[in-house]
Amino acid sequence: MGTPSVFSQGTLAVDDSDTSTIGDFDANSFRYEVESESLAMRQTHVNAHGIRATRSRVSTRTRIGQEVVSGNIVLCPTPVELDQWLPRILGAAESTDVFALAETVPAWSVLVDRIAKRFIYKGCSR
Repeated sequence: MGTPSVFSQGTLAVDDSDTSTIGDFDANSFRYEVESESLAMRQTHVNAHGIRATRSRVSTRTRIGQEVVSGNIVLCPTPVELDQWLPRILGAAESTDVFALAETVPAWSVLVDRIAKRFIYKGCSR
């Protein structure tokens, strides 16, 4: 059994760059006071089921398939934090308190420090 941790002692940071190597809280990361979060990454594994004259699976033929980050981040944002979240949600930058809708939503990264372990989720959107 793992080490239990209380998220009230944890920290959550968001980095607007999806390609960065977010591994620690730095100047490019926005730290947020969150009420709760339930982020998790789910992976599928791809294994070719070809004929190999055996029923055993060969581990070298197994690859990581699609990775999907899902869950919720619950927070009560301040006006400044809302100005940071709306471009991520709507896809366009702010123009004098006006947020346009974009066709594509940019991806961003989340670093969650759950005291017992740190988790990095890349490719997040909405």
